[in-house]
Amino acid sequence: MGHLFLIGFSYTGKSSAGRLAAERLGMPFVDLDERIERRAGRPIPEIFQADGEPAFRALEREALAEVCAGDAAVVATGGGVPVDAGNRRLMRESGMVVLLEAKPETVRARQEQAEGESRPMLAGGDPLDRITQLKAERQAAYAEAAEWTVHTDEMDVDSVADRIGKIAHGYEVVGALRARDEMLGLGATHGVAERPTNPGAAPSYTVITKARTYHGYVGSGLLEKLGPLMREAGLGGTAFVIADDTVFDLYGEPVMASLKDAGFDAYEGVADPGEASKSLEMAGEVYTWLAGRRAERRDCIVALGGGVAG
Repeated sequence: MGHLFLIGFSYTGKSSAGRLAAERLGMPFVDLDERIERRAGRPIPEIFQADGEPAFRALEREALAEVCAGDAAVVATGGGVPVDAGNRRLMRESGMVVLLEAKPETVRARQEQAEGESRPMLAGGDPLDRITQLKAERQAAYAEAAEWTVHTDEMDVDSVADRIGKIAHGYEVVGALRARDEMLGLGATHGVAERPTNPGAAPSYTVITKARTYHGYVGSGLLEKLGPLMREAGLGGTAFVIADDTVFDLYGEPVMASLKDAGFDAYEGVADPGEASKSLEMAGEVYTWLAGRRAERRDCIVALGGGVAG
């Protein structure tokens, strides 16, 4: 498996849950911030104050490289580590990366409980505003680096550690299956999740069956990329977007804009939300609407949201 890197914003549980997960997995635990402080001989706030953030980031990169060159461990990284593209690449090459996620309000509540701790990047201004702003700036880097995400808002440390352990076990099982298939020359004849989290042009995972192969995409900001992703998948014609009116009010605008910017003729079909719309009558209305728009085999149906739309 290699190293197991825990990334994410401050107060998402990287150090506390990581330490417990390492114990359960029988692996060493490394807190990257603690290693930096030992090497520098002073606490991180002092490094920031005396030398500035660039000097600290250089120490961070050196410490990460040192850890990656050592024996496999559970590694709790600092919140800013994944922002550096080189760090993201090094972590992915050295093991698996799990993102511990939490809402800004959760982060702020935990920060208040840990009164007395100093986090240089969270200093100044309204605390919740600062958390929200900095977290938004880092979110794309977090999503690009991570292979798995654990939302820790409603979870205690024990539950987070348990989830990390299950992810690590699943990673080892999938690796063993791949090694077996390669040894037997079977190829990937069963579904294989390559990357459960990774927004952008590359598929998050690829499912391979005897009949066909298809890609899945998981990540932040993908609605705005829907049109280009559909083009890259070889889709064309007219795009018919089906959603309930609540979902369409929330997300329809970026979806339609993305489709049209990618050159699709796009139309929306909106139904009432709720169980009443899950009926043969509603299906008939959708068929009638598609026929009225002269839908053909080369066209696409986009189900926006679950439930009724699916």
